[in-house]
Order: sequence, then C-alpha cells, then structure tokens
Amino acid sequence: MADKLDLYRQFLEEVWANGRVERLPAFVTDATESHGLITDVCMTRGDLEDLVPALRALLDAIQHDILYSYENGRFLHVMMRVSGLSKSSGETVAFTGQSLIEFDGDKIAGSQDHYDLIGLFSQLGFLPKDTVELCLSSEKIS
Repeated sequence: MADKLDLYRQFLEEVWANGRVERLPAFVTDATESHGLITDVCMTRGDLEDLVPALRALLDAIQHDILYSYENGRFLHVMMRVSGLSKSSGETVAFTGQSLIEFDGDKIAGSQDHYDLIGLFSQLGFLPKDTVELCLSSEKIS
C-alpha cells in the first residue's frame, strides 16, 4: 500500500490542479462522502466531478502547499495553502484549510473538510474584502 500523503498529493495534482476528473475513480471509492466544505451538505464523487471544474473556472495554475500532515492508521490529516491565479483579474489568490481524510486501502473513502471559502470569494471579488469584519459587527452584506 502506498503512503497516504503521497496518494493525496497525487489526487490533488491530477484531479484538482490538472482538472482530470476522469481520474477520480483511481483515487476515491464509489461511496466516498465529503462533509464540511459546505454546511450541511454531503458531497459525493459525482459532486466532486462538478466542483472541480467549477473551481477551475475561477482559478488557473492551482497549487497545493501542504503545511502540516499527520497520518494515523487509515486517517490522514492535512493543513494546506491553496493558491492560484484569478481568471478574471490575473492576480494571485490564496486560502487555507484542512482535511481529515479516511482511506480504504489506497483510495479515499471520505473526508471532513474546512477551507476559508469566504477568503477565497473575497479575493475573487464576489464578497467584500472585509466580509468577516462586517459580519462580526452585525452589518448585513448587500
């Protein structure tokens, strides 16, 4: 069995960075479920097939820098910085997050994911730059 961190790096590179969603079956089980990226939504492999092109429609040159990893049994925990170039502005955007990935053999069986999507969407211009500050001060975003 391959090292989980190496498998995960290959998954990030092939599927997310290169957009090869047809490679998903090589990395995830048919029953893969991801929780946490969107509140109260369980994402399946089919959802990933839609999510990857959606993110790649916003970003070019996607890179994943793993800042921390810890492997224990069938689990891998990673903290990472994701960066890329905004397709609309050409500027570099970056956001951080973490995933707890469960493996079944050499494939991802599930994950708990938490990423700074507010930061990403703020940098892309979809939300005000000070969205978090506005929300913490009880301001409504309009």
